[in-house]
Amino acid sequence: MAHAMNLGVVSVIIPVSNVLPWLDSCLISVTRQIYRPLEIILIDDGSTDGSAHLCDLWASRDDRIAVVHLEPGGSSRARNAGLDLATGDYITFVDSDDVVSEHLISHLLETLTKHNADAAVGNLAAFPDGGLPHFTLGGATIHGTGREILRMIVCERPRWGTNVKLYRSALFVGLRFPEGLVHQDLHLAPRIFERAERAVLTDDVLYGYRQRPGSVMDSRRTSGISSPDLTTILRENITFTRAHYEDPHERDQLTAAYLMHASKQIEGLDNMEWSANRPYLRAYRYFVREHWALMLKNRTVSPQYRAIWLLSGVSPWSFRTATRTAHKLKRRGRLRIRRLT
Repeated sequence: MAHAMNLGVVSVIIPVSNVLPWLDSCLISVTRQIYRPLEIILIDDGSTDGSAHLCDLWASRDDRIAVVHLEPGGSSRARNAGLDLATGDYITFVDSDDVVSEHLISHLLETLTKHNADAAVGNLAAFPDGGLPHFTLGGATIHGTGREILRMIVCERPRWGTNVKLYRSALFVGLRFPEGLVHQDLHLAPRIFERAERAVLTDDVLYGYRQRPGSVMDSRRTSGISSPDLTTILRENITFTRAHYEDPHERDQLTAAYLMHASKQIEGLDNMEWSANRPYLRAYRYFVREHWALMLKNRTVSPQYRAIWLLSGVSPWSFRTATRTAHKLKRRGRLRIRRLT
């Protein structure tokens, strides 16, 4: 078992930015990992609320913790700074307001080692601020090539963000997060799983995502505002996919998933959120017009949904109305429209 032997050092990179009320609980969960050979790198991204001092205090208590203080620059720059400093055999990322299972590292490392993989993916669960996440073990495990697992986490079981993943550090040679963009974590998955010869996916819940006021994800969830940066990231992912995937079905599956990820941001908007999302809607219309031909020819998407999606480039409002009507009819058993075939 991984916790009974040293399989190498795991670098845990944690960007920290004004999270004083939640930082202790995060670091308690990280430092109490069953697997002990850790290098915990705290990147203080210009915190002004006392988080910086708390980072230093934790470093004085645990010699596995190193702290770097930076001027404010965003989570991408903080993660990149952590990658530049990391010396471990493996890399994982944790957000400083979240908590993780004590089995996070040991279980992903055991799973990765068992299947001789380069990357391992677990599952996460949201929990309310003030509550506790429910972690699980003993779930199903799937292994395959990096491309096969990427297709699963993008197209079938969406979890292609940065968290609850363990990577061999060699995958990051020459690879970093794009700085200055929101949704930058979605940029990483296609590129790093392309490099992974083998990867493994488990359904075990090993990571608790805290739903708290003020977080980036919470602001999107509560305000309904999407950033135009999302279309930039998805455009780059589509270009990358079409340059690196020769199999038409694989290429079309991933392309469709990226195209529909952009449109799903519109499906849930209510009337009050519409005007606040004008920058995203402008970027989205251009995004659709750039890629309409790819969707028109994409046979991994049902013809009905293709037609509705193409409408979104002309009138996102009509698209939202059409998808809501389709969902209602599906629930009543009067429509069998599917996104992916």
